[in-house]
Amino acid sequence: MKNVIGVRFMPVGPISYYEAGQTKYKMDEKLIINNGSVVDIGQVVIVDKQCKNDESGIHAHKHIIRVATEKDLEQDEKNRAEAKEAFAVCKTKMKQLKLEMKLIKAEYTFDRSRLTFHFSSEGRIDFRELVRELAAVFRTRIELHQIGVRDEAKILGGIGPCGRTLCCSTFLGDFVPVSIKMAKDQGLSLNPAKISGLCGRLMCCLNYENDTYVPCPSAARESGWSDANMTSQASTAPCQFSLARKISKASRAAVQASGMRSSRISRRPSSISRPAYASVFGS
Repeated sequence: MKNVIGVRFMPVGPISYYEAGQTKYKMDEKLIINNGSVVDIGQVVIVDKQCKNDESGIHAHKHIIRVATEKDLEQDEKNRAEAKEAFAVCKTKMKQLKLEMKLIKAEYTFDRSRLTFHFSSEGRIDFRELVRELAAVFRTRIELHQIGVRDEAKILGGIGPCGRTLCCSTFLGDFVPVSIKMAKDQGLSLNPAKISGLCGRLMCCLNYENDTYVPCPSAARESGWSDANMTSQASTAPCQFSLARKISKASRAAVQASGMRSSRISRRPSSISRPAYASVFGS
């Protein structure tokens, strides 16, 4: 086993893993790391993670140059400030060249050997002339990175339909596949306006509780429910099939005391009312 740390190079971005060696790193500590062709600054988000010696995807300890000093942090702040200026320059050049693209973000690497511009566009863009003009202005390597609508929402942030900050810009490091079948399994409305996020794609939170709903049909069949009954009841309470099977005799007695027949629990779990749940779980 070897000791590994996790490092992020952008807020809520993917995590890269490095061997820690004999050095003890602290949470949220900034490190200067050699990523092959560039030197960048990252933040420690995972410490003391134990991994197998033959596990892939882990970079050698030699890539970690040092813990960031005060001078390094000042250089990082300067890079961020100048990246904002580069953002304005690039936006002006785009208008002059009449390129139909939306500029999202500009960022320097720590050693300033590369300046990356993230943009979104509905189609393919020929930006070769833009790259030449930007290289003449900034005298460094220029990269234009086209991103999708989900990554755009992740970088820009915002408030979701739930009233909270977007999950992707708060804690989701990587996007997971989300399908319309998840909404069907959970008995949700299939109206795109209700199950889509700010990016226009299906909301990532549809995946959070999906595992709770998936086993329910098999549990229902074991209880003697037909496919027709499951189809008619899935839109109202799809996960109550497995819930009904787990109610103990004592819980059944509590439900009976509330004025309901126990037979309704095993045969029609979707008809259990909110007061019944309160008596079962004591809340």
